[in-house]
Amino acid sequence: LGGADDGKIVVWNIAQSRAICSQAVATGKSGPALVIVFTGPDIFVCGGKDLLQTWTIKGDKLSAGNTSLGKIKRELTVVVRDPVRDSVYFGTTSGDVLKVALNSKTGGPSALVAALVRKPKKGMPSNSGRFSGGVNCLLVTANGDLLVGCGDGEVVSVEETPIKKAVAGQVVFPTQVGDPTKPNLIQKKSARFCGSITSMVLTPSGTEVLIATSSCKVFKMTILTFSHSQILSCPSRPILTASFPSTSCQLYAVGGEDGLQLWTEDGQLVLHIPPSLPGVAATQVRLTKDGRSVISGWSDGNVRIYTPETGKLVEEIRNAVTGSEGVTAMAVSSRGDKMVVGGGDGAVRVWDIGWGTAKLVKTVREHRGRVTAAHIAGDGKLALTTGSDGAGIVWNVATLTRSQLFKGTSGLSSGFLHPNNVHGLILGLDNHLGYWDIMGGGELRNMVLARKGHVTCMDLSPDGMYFAIGTDQSMVKVIRYSEGNTIRVGMASCGSITCIKFGPDSHTLLAATEFGATVLWCFDRE
Repeated sequence: LGGADDGKIVVWNIAQSRAICSQAVATGKSGPALVIVFTGPDIFVCGGKDLLQTWTIKGDKLSAGNTSLGKIKRELTVVVRDPVRDSVYFGTTSGDVLKVALNSKTGGPSALVAALVRKPKKGMPSNSGRFSGGVNCLLVTANGDLLVGCGDGEVVSVEETPIKKAVAGQVVFPTQVGDPTKPNLIQKKSARFCGSITSMVLTPSGTEVLIATSSCKVFKMTILTFSHSQILSCPSRPILTASFPSTSCQLYAVGGEDGLQLWTEDGQLVLHIPPSLPGVAATQVRLTKDGRSVISGWSDGNVRIYTPETGKLVEEIRNAVTGSEGVTAMAVSSRGDKMVVGGGDGAVRVWDIGWGTAKLVKTVREHRGRVTAAHIAGDGKLALTTGSDGAGIVWNVATLTRSQLFKGTSGLSSGFLHPNNVHGLILGLDNHLGYWDIMGGGELRNMVLARKGHVTCMDLSPDGMYFAIGTDQSMVKVIRYSEGNTIRVGMASCGSITCIKFGPDSHTLLAATEFGATVLWCFDRE
């Protein structure tokens, strides 16, 4: 089915990989077509906005027959066929189910039977039987019941009752305009899930159904009892930061608009810490070397420290940074006793942190723009912060005095101190990477990392032999530090890369995307 700009339906020969025929679907008053289902070897039905058509494939031609909807105006979003009743059911955005009789046994044209809703409870208005949020999914179970997945997260099992037919010869004079919907669906069971229902699939046994939701969770539900359990979960919103522990690649932490999450390398969710308030995002996360704490910076300007086992809040450092953008950069020393944080107003702060005893050491304001990144050297003596003003500043952590100033060719997005304690790296928004001498303060090399697209993030491997970059074209590159040549290229194929992180072995690489996906790579040692 083509989209709104195309408006065509194309029949393909799968074996020969070629198009057999095509035909315009939408008319000037209806369309485009959104859903399609085959009702026979060469017959299919499609529906869309105020559109319901039956198509027949005749050789290399298509012939269509319109099914009248009368005065009913609906947008059909999902379709399922019931071969036992010789009918199809369409779900709509208005919360009812259209039943269409195929009449395949008699050879007659398909016809709209009714728009079905649930029978309202006693004392409730007649329109209370509609499915809230619209009908997103439909399934026909083995016993003939309908499973309806709704936009408000409800899954309902309903049984269809016969539609009462008018008595022959009886004349009825209506006193008001009748509702086109018929309350002929009897609700049997229901269950509610977080987020709207996006997909439902019956298992091969037909006794269970897999349910996917807009919150990126998959559940398995038993149809007989409606008991359900979660079998899969992943972040549903952009990931902004990621971190590995210093001793293992089997666990990693990510942070974003969904809060903090700890995952295993095989995709199992270990811990989820939701945001304290709606609209608050975890912008920075670090796992301490001793494994006792998860240190996180948030968009509300606070730093929160949790236990990785239970997610218990150990300490909350309020107003850890100044400015209205919250914590935009954060680094923790390898010993876990010092923390450097930056905010949107260019201020940099150093904190002494411990087990429930955080103390502000000093605040300086030398950046004239947003602090974009912070990194502390392995020995804990020097730290590097980069800013949107194009300055990379090397600090003496003990006194928070400036040691060197690196000037980029544009605003900076990332910066790292090399493990050799001689070189510093700064990445500009113009895709230029600069190698700088920490001792003398001079630029040693400048290279362009990408000619097309925009480099969104960078990370330096713990052994200093490689650095990796992510782009807005969903591409990940691993580059050898000394020579500057690309040795590995990967495609996440899931939107712009928002964060990239090396594992402690320097050969495991984690990339996170704007759509909440995490992609884990491993590359061989050279």
